[in-house]
Amino acid sequence: MKNRVCEYGTLAMLQRIFDKLDEEERTWLDATLKEKEAPPSGDFVTIAQIVEKYGITRQAVMKAIRHDWIAAIRRDGKWYIPTDLAEERWGNK
Repeated sequence: MKNRVCEYGTLAMLQRIFDKLDEEERTWLDATLKEKEAPPSGDFVTIAQIVEKYGITRQAVMKAIRHDWIAAIRRDGKWYIPTDLAEERWGNK
């Protein structure tokens, strides 16, 4: 129950902050949040594409991400890895 109280307190605090924003700041915040949800621009591959292309396991890709052995961006619940880095790491095997 303690965590729920903390969550609600945090949400209330965020709502008070949001309520104080002017229209320009709200527009900027909305655009920033939408940008964070969209896939990154450029040449990126997903974990599923790496698994299919290079024949390695999803766990192997996740381990590389977790240990910072490869750069990755998480957007909208998916990991995106620069194509050239994926090729460099798994393409020569």
